[in-house]
Amino acid sequence: MGVLEFVAQIIGALAWPTFALVIILVVRKPLVAMLKDVALRRLKVGPFEAEWERVTADVKDQIGAQPPVGEDAPHALEIELSSEVAVAPAVAVLEAFSLIEREIRDILTAAGITDVRGGAVVLAREALRRELISRESVSSVKGLSVLRNLVAHGSAREVSSAQAAEYVALADAVLFALRGESGRAAQ
Repeated sequence: MGVLEFVAQIIGALAWPTFALVIILVVRKPLVAMLKDVALRRLKVGPFEAEWERVTADVKDQIGAQPPVGEDAPHALEIELSSEVAVAPAVAVLEAFSLIEREIRDILTAAGITDVRGGAVVLAREALRRELISRESVSSVKGLSVLRNLVAHGSAREVSSAQAAEYVALADAVLFALRGESGRAAQ
């Protein structure tokens, strides 16, 4: 197993857990709020099955309270970069990460902070220090930065379309979380 194969396997192994973590972080508050309004009626362990009973909220109210699906909903980046993913996977990875960096810079600028120099990780740390984004978002940006650097400084032909698509999906979720934290999700 060569170094590039090893790196590719690490990227593949880290992509889904990171994606799952980001999704959990994105839906954490609505999920907790929803679970406060429900009571467990029945639980079956194998195969796992749970039946919930509504206590105070109506399902229509819960659905109506969800953020509108629009340009900034998850998967928008996947659609935007789909041609790059298919034709030039490395370019898709680099573009997705540059959008994350731009979003963090926009968050800082909106807070009146324009003197920070550095890449996405430096910007994310500054945004965390000023309590503009969460620690989890900073961790996600760091993880995506490592993967981005492997692509940028490695061999571009080693990045498959599938790996680029996974990366873009992760980047999309991070962008959605950042926009939600900064109150820019509906913009």
